[in-house]
Amino acid sequence: MQKTSAIVAWLFLFVAVTGCSNSTSGPASATAEPLKAAFSFGLVRGDIPTSTMVSLFKPFASAATVELVGTPTGLFAPASGTLPKIAPRGVQFDVEITFTPPISGDTFQNGSIRLRVTSLDGRFVDTVDVALTAETEFPTINLATASVSFGPTALGEAVTRIIEIRNPNQATPITITGATVPGGDFVVVSTFPASIQPRSSVGIPVRYTPSSTGPSSASLVFSNSLGTPLNTLLSGSGIPSEVLIDLGFVPVDAGGLTPWLEFTVEPEAASIHFEIFGDDPSADFFLIGLEGPGGYVYENDTLTGPYTWLKNFPLAFEALFLQLPNSDDPAVQLVPGGGTYRLRLFELSPLVSGFDIRVIVEQRNSGRISFGHLPLNIFLSDGLSIDVSDAPTDPKLQEALQTVDMLFKQVGLRVGSVSYFKLNDPAFDDIGSFAELDALQELSSAAPEARLNMFMVNTISIDGGGILGVAGAVPGIKRNGTIFSGVVTAYDDVTGPFVGSTAAHEGGHYLGLFHTTGFDDFGFIVAVNLILDTPICFLNEIDFECLTIGNDNLLWPFELGFVDLDLTAGQGSVLLNHPLVEPGDPPGGPLTRLGKQALSPGPGTALPLRVRRPWCANCAGLVGSSRWPKGEK
Repeated sequence: MQKTSAIVAWLFLFVAVTGCSNSTSGPASATAEPLKAAFSFGLVRGDIPTSTMVSLFKPFASAATVELVGTPTGLFAPASGTLPKIAPRGVQFDVEITFTPPISGDTFQNGSIRLRVTSLDGRFVDTVDVALTAETEFPTINLATASVSFGPTALGEAVTRIIEIRNPNQATPITITGATVPGGDFVVVSTFPASIQPRSSVGIPVRYTPSSTGPSSASLVFSNSLGTPLNTLLSGSGIPSEVLIDLGFVPVDAGGLTPWLEFTVEPEAASIHFEIFGDDPSADFFLIGLEGPGGYVYENDTLTGPYTWLKNFPLAFEALFLQLPNSDDPAVQLVPGGGTYRLRLFELSPLVSGFDIRVIVEQRNSGRISFGHLPLNIFLSDGLSIDVSDAPTDPKLQEALQTVDMLFKQVGLRVGSVSYFKLNDPAFDDIGSFAELDALQELSSAAPEARLNMFMVNTISIDGGGILGVAGAVPGIKRNGTIFSGVVTAYDDVTGPFVGSTAAHEGGHYLGLFHTTGFDDFGFIVAVNLILDTPICFLNEIDFECLTIGNDNLLWPFELGFVDLDLTAGQGSVLLNHPLVEPGDPPGGPLTRLGKQALSPGPGTALPLRVRRPWCANCAGLVGSSRWPKGEK
């Protein structure tokens, strides 16, 4: 029942006391006509009774009894238990009146009640007729749409849509009491009851996580206080999160050119990755053609396209790994709507007879990846004395992994499930050469799943030492057992958070990020992501400002002792597009995009500021090495 809190007073045209026909020695004779009064409830709710206090003017000098006379007309009546009542001496008395709305019929209702007022001393008796009116609101409720499509959604991906429920009424609030939906693919992400005030609406989130490929549908039913169920049809379609296109072995012609290699992607394609292996480790070869649907040019045979792939860095290496998009630059995004892409390579020296090429296409709802989680394979060197069984609870190691998660989650990437492996050969305690580095990363074949392989070793002494980490490639590949398959982090003489920040830096390389500062000592720019929202500086002998521009970014090339480092949204878009990133929530809970969060691991965590050791070996003078584009810290 609705009960008004305000007292609404109406003045009635009563005759003055001196005009009443009465006497001081006995009761007055009844007046010829009852006194008249009128009161309107206005617009009232149609789902429950409404009560209000009706105030009647009483210019009597003594208390009186107020009682109901006869039967009220219409849907109005004194509230239960309120009459008869004693009206105290004063200028007015209040009567609580209840209006019970009709189930159907006219919205406008009228009726009346008759009240008798008798003074306690018997000096007067008066009768009052109160005319009553009310306008009933017959409440309704509706959905903004009768059906909701989630569209094609990758397996493991969770897509949320908001279903809007509207309350168009002017006076009647409505409560959504619950929601039921059959089938496990659709889940209502809300708590009930949920109240909707008049002339407003509420959005109920519903999440779709396909469990299999192909279409699925369900009928979602909302129950509510009106007793009128609301039905909305939910539909979606599960698609693979990843499509592998194996182009096989592609020979080059006499001029060193491959034919144009074509493949088609669906509209839900979010990123495309190329893993290209030549059949000679000393070959020099180039990407001289990359085009999208409609003939859109990413790279051409003059190497002047917008796609950045180290095109000005003519070094010999046996493999080329490409990621599209690898920047937030609009010029290098996928062409909306899917279609046919094509690729062409050129062999500079007549060493390679052909290339083994495979293409990995990541698919997501609406062709965009906003969140994801990164599963890890952790390989522990023999000298660390951490057994596989102890690894999940080892304080330093877990602090390192928590730091990786902290740094990545600011762009919507979380650490996923982790598997641990032990390296029993002490030869890998210190990595002193590229040959040892190659052999180490080939050991990733022991892991049954292709994940980001993180090798934790005691020290790295390549190129004279002082190196904190190495990434196998920029970007890395989604396969185990190659000399490019993973990142390596030095574990000794630093704390857990410091190990974690190094591992995250190298992981950032592997997922497609170059440094924010590059070197041009040789007359050309090397290894810098041209990401629009990320500070960049090209370093040479006199560019001292590059020692401070962007030095709080995770991909700045030198370590300054910070563990609280930034990633920009543009960098995050590159990380999330890598095929090692999987859709769906990680083991730690729902995915959220967070801002930079300070890590407070306690005193002694970070090295002194301005230590400025290189994160990785490519910052340590390996320009010109045949092992570029390895990312090293």
